[in-house]
Amino acid sequence: MAGSAKSSLEALDSRCERDRHAHVERKRAEKVWNCGMESLTLHHDTEFHHHYYWYHRSAISWAGVSSCGLIHTEACRKRWVFFVIGVKRGIGNELTDRYMKKVRVFAPASIANMGCGFDVIGLALDEVGDILEITMSEGDGLTITNQSGVPLPEDIEQNVITPVVRAFLKKIGQKAQIDVTVCEKIYPGSGIGSSAASSAAAAFGMNELYGCPLSEEEVVMCAMEGENLASGGYHADNAAPAVMGGIVLIRGYEPLDIIQLPVPGNFYCAVVHPHIVVATKEAREILPKAVPMHDAVRQWGNVGGLIAGLYSGNIGLVGRAMQDHVAEPYRKSFIPGFDELRAKVLGAGALAMNISGSGPSVFALCDHRTCAEAAGFLMKKHFDSLGIGSEVYVVKVSNKGAKLTGITI
Repeated sequence: MAGSAKSSLEALDSRCERDRHAHVERKRAEKVWNCGMESLTLHHDTEFHHHYYWYHRSAISWAGVSSCGLIHTEACRKRWVFFVIGVKRGIGNELTDRYMKKVRVFAPASIANMGCGFDVIGLALDEVGDILEITMSEGDGLTITNQSGVPLPEDIEQNVITPVVRAFLKKIGQKAQIDVTVCEKIYPGSGIGSSAASSAAAAFGMNELYGCPLSEEEVVMCAMEGENLASGGYHADNAAPAVMGGIVLIRGYEPLDIIQLPVPGNFYCAVVHPHIVVATKEAREILPKAVPMHDAVRQWGNVGGLIAGLYSGNIGLVGRAMQDHVAEPYRKSFIPGFDELRAKVLGAGALAMNISGSGPSVFALCDHRTCAEAAGFLMKKHFDSLGIGSEVYVVKVSNKGAKLTGITI
């Protein structure tokens, strides 16, 4: 690395330590690097060269400081790669107005409840999720274009993205023309957080477009607006892991208090989505309005056991604790042969098997991939025997939440 470039980057690091906003902007730029840069385009403006540095964190060669005051590097012989770091408090909105125009965002599928944690625990899944492209321009309006091949409401008032975008703009006091393209979509009613994935991608993408003015919890709160449209309630057990990744506990909703829990490195899920439609609102309406004290005490013990097992790494305790005495006894009626299937899956070595959220998807938690693949095979075979088509995913529990996969500046 050239000396001048290195000293400039070290100066930026020092500035980041003193300036919280600069630190946030640096983290944001690293997210951009992690997503891959094939879709990044850049048009720089020398008016801002005093406030921004450009860097590549794993450079092969550094060219030093250019004439417009930018650190730049040739990442390979075929192309140049650039990153933007804000080092001036409040400059984020200026950057948005002048540069950031479009983001491509991925948000993962998720599993709500984890058995005992009704409405308060959820986990993110690897690889499966929604992809949105969000474009901002001058004006005041919203369009949503569906290119996913999955049927979605034509009326944008019925699309979960709409209240999310509006809530974000209201929260930051801005107006803009926002055009959203749904590129990839989890099938609605799948039980793996379809509405939450779109809501999380929309909230996260809007926050990125505007220079990250909101905290992670505030982004989750925006995503919850979509969940409210989908299910008639402000719950975060899908939205929080879809935004933040990993396993999360929602300690409270008033105010929202989210705690990220440890994720054992060898946790895998087999998820089967049978071709049965279970509307979230219907699955909530079937639940009793009051829980008997005996069942509540058992549920509290299991929630405590699950949290203790995750923190201590006691995998056996995690499996024993994932028993639901509140929702599953009622919701399992939507899933043919549920008890029989669970006996088979647990007999094959799975730690637990539960309904994913409101269903109809069912998931098995396993401590290694081979077990998860065996559980997935058994679950698909079960529904095949009943003449019910299904899809099976065998994926690792993901520490990654919503992320950028491309930007246009």
